Amino acid sequence: MKRSVVLVSTDRALAASCEQALGHDSLTFACLPTGTGVAEQITEIAPAAVLLDLNTLRFEALSLMRKLRDDGTTILIVEHDMVAIMGLCDNITCMSFGKFLAEGGPKEIRHHPKVIEAYLGGARHVA
Repeated sequence: MKRSVVLVSTDRALAASCEQALGHDSLTFACLPTGTGVAEQITEIAPAAVLLDLNTLRFEALSLMRKLRDDGTTILIVEHDMVAIMGLCDNITCMSFGKFLAEGGPKEIRHHPKVIEAYLGGARHVA
């Protein structure tokens, strides 16, 4: 049985890297551009996992991601919109300038000193 992974991104280099890394006999990889209609395409594919690149969490995508999450689909999001992330994700890994800051649920992340400094508190550079 083939499983599907969907990447939603406008970054062609990222799409090529993901396809090379993820495309094999037991896995189908699809790269969809951001914008109108992507939610319907994801629903049709019914993937085992969805990878979202920056700025892909629009309103219609958020409601779809909640439904997919509730149905057991794995979702990996690279995003800076902390309000969207806090409302969608059960487990969050925060990084700043490529360095690990913290991991946990929304409550732990919202109160983590390094995350506050990097994302919510206004520090210019955390490394």
